Amino acid sequence: MTFKELTDEYICNYAIHNKRTWREDKRILTKYWFPSIGTKSIAKVSKADILAHLRAERARGVGASVNRQLATIRGMYNWAVKQGYCSQTPCRDVDPPAKENRCERFFKMPEYTAIFHAMREDTITNENVKTAFTMLAYTGARRSEVVKAKWAQVDLVEGTWDIPKEDSKNGKGRSIPLAPELVVLLKAHREKNPKSAYLFKGRRKKDCHMHPNGINHLVLRLKKACPDLADWHCHVLRKSAGTHLRRLKTDWETLKMILGHTRSADVTTRYDFYDGAEEKRDAMEKWGRELTRYIAP
Repeated sequence: MTFKELTDEYICNYAIHNKRTWREDKRILTKYWFPSIGTKSIAKVSKADILAHLRAERARGVGASVNRQLATIRGMYNWAVKQGYCSQTPCRDVDPPAKENRCERFFKMPEYTAIFHAMREDTITNENVKTAFTMLAYTGARRSEVVKAKWAQVDLVEGTWDIPKEDSKNGKGRSIPLAPELVVLLKAHREKNPKSAYLFKGRRKKDCHMHPNGINHLVLRLKKACPDLADWHCHVLRKSAGTHLRRLKTDWETLKMILGHTRSADVTTRYDFYDGAEEKRDAMEKWGRELTRYIAP
């Protein structure tokens, strides 16, 4: 079996069914690993081949993303060993070649003011994308969760958004209380899109969700419109919401439940099924009031 054939087996029989990132895995394996070892027998791919590839990537200036290349091929080979396709992995004892740089960027409140002013002045982006961006700021949710959100998951009377486990990174559903200010915005947004199943409908198909690139393009325009701000990307909205929720005295466990992070692995958690609804509501309303003070026209 060649490396290419193993990749097909791995993607079709495992990754598609078990990994939300299977498309990215396929892209990495195809783009980065096929040119050097794609036609080789999987049994003949050696540790030296892996190291040579990683060194070449670093030599051409690839940063920490080279670690993703290693992690992807390591995951596939570990699966192949379990399936009996090969007896050992060539990735054994291969360390990540690049240092991971932890992003500590978050928005200070006046930066929100500048960004949202620029967004209001932007005449290219449609209101659909702008509303999705605003929802990211208020909720601290992941971009993928927001673009896939359906009206059936949102209760505008109770002010809640139930994210299903299928759309959550950790595979666990959660409920996020919506700030009253965001509820008002979403009610107005729904009146403009009464027939779509999705909060943020796409444009290419009859009823599909918006593509994440819509938000990415808005971010690029906002960065150009606010050149004095330190570099940032879409995920900084999530980091900023988490940071300011802590500043507003949100406890760690409540913050984890809001952001959808795995709770502490303690035996007590097996006996605790409380979803922190009241604490989450209090925290999100405080954050909603704080954010509105800075982004309101």
